[in-house]
Amino acid sequence: MPAAVEKARSYTGVPYVWGGEDPATGVDCSGLVQSVYGSLGVDLPRVAADQSRVGTEVPSLDQARPGDLVFFGT
Repeated sequence: MPAAVEKARSYTGVPYVWGGEDPATGVDCSGLVQSVYGSLGVDLPRVAADQSRVGTEVPSLDQARPGDLVFFGT
């Protein structure tokens, strides 16, 4: 979803705030993901562990496209 990449770029300069989910005051990594995809009509859980369990798995990194999410340790 290239639109997600473009939308995420618009958050450049937004401060990192642990547990943050409001771009006006700051976001953390999963808050950024939730906000970006939410603005595109995709409903995602708040925390990365839960985000990693939804969606369609990409079989390999070679097949990943811009906007795909990558999770480690899952």
